[in-house]
Amino acid sequence: MGLKNKIKGFIRERMPFVVRCVRSLKGAKNIDDEINHEIKEMLEAKKLHSLQEKALFNHDHQESVFLAIASLNNEYFIERNRSIYKNSSLNYNYGGGGGHLEDRVIHPTLTLPNPTHSGYFDYDKKSQNPKSPLNPWAFIRVKNEIVTLEESLFSMLPAIQRGVIGFNDCDDGSKEVILEFCKKFPSFIPISYPYEVILKDCPSLWHQLYHYSNYVLSFIPKNEWVIKIDCDHVYDAKKLYESFYIPKSIKEVVMYSRINFVVCDFEVFVCNSGDFGFLDAWGDQWLFYNDCEPFEIWQHNGEGLEIWQHNGDIYEILKLKDKHHIKDKELMQWHFPLAKKRRNAIVDNDLIPLKDFKKHHANLIGTKIEESMLDEKRILEMYQKFNLAEG
Repeated sequence: MGLKNKIKGFIRERMPFVVRCVRSLKGAKNIDDEINHEIKEMLEAKKLHSLQEKALFNHDHQESVFLAIASLNNEYFIERNRSIYKNSSLNYNYGGGGGHLEDRVIHPTLTLPNPTHSGYFDYDKKSQNPKSPLNPWAFIRVKNEIVTLEESLFSMLPAIQRGVIGFNDCDDGSKEVILEFCKKFPSFIPISYPYEVILKDCPSLWHQLYHYSNYVLSFIPKNEWVIKIDCDHVYDAKKLYESFYIPKSIKEVVMYSRINFVVCDFEVFVCNSGDFGFLDAWGDQWLFYNDCEPFEIWQHNGEGLEIWQHNGDIYEILKLKDKHHIKDKELMQWHFPLAKKRRNAIVDNDLIPLKDFKKHHANLIGTKIEESMLDEKRILEMYQKFNLAEG
């Protein structure tokens, strides 16, 4: 009996410890169950996100869309959108004769009205998805582009549904054109940069070119697609829209090619830059997923998507994270760098007659460059539509 009582006493003394151990084991099991549940939820969410992302790039309907738009042309949409512009009763008040967006709520998660204009995007319902590469934001910066501005904006409209148009230091009427354009097409937001952009010896950060670029880019939501548009370019909207089907993941960046055209005495020339005038996926025109770091002053380390130079003084880059560069499939734009009179650095020795360019690059015509893109009559007609009197 004495031994039995001793055992009972031993157990009684240590019972709280045993209970605590059992409870701890049960608690540990509960915690383990919770962790497993959270891991399971995370994996399911990741799987769902992966499926949703995959769906964004699943263009099994692409062939039927391209067939549907094959018979349509850019001029049809441009005229239609000009009619909408002319007859639109929309008239957003930007405050006090062009002030800064006083009656429009601007927020990183912008909710825009549906596009009031028409375009190729009307033929693919997937283009309505704000997360799709078929529905990129136009990222536009303008300073005194009055000569080409209106033609450029209307040329890209049939491909692009929304965008931001930053402008600074405009004294040639560009500001007024931008504000009127955004009143009529309210899915485009005008962004007035309130500081002068100074190219040398900037007194503060706010006057830096790269900071201006970041300011405009900040109005575009993160994790959506962006295409850089320049307003001394004229775009073939059908080719531009079709290029939005190229990326197959958020890690891919489409790099666009260009040719710099110059018109002298009703004759078309090409600037002798790149490969005898052809700038193949040159790096300052791109379609990308907006998860990148901000613009910064360039330091040469090969990481930049864009290296942007002005007067040999200012460089800026937009850094990428693990991006894969993909070339565009065909030329989709015309660039007129000398339409602005302030750009007068290119001399006659830098110019190639169009016929010589076509002869030199005969292997690209019909593959990388559609022959009509180099039609001299077409280019001259385009050039004559510019606001040349204001240049």
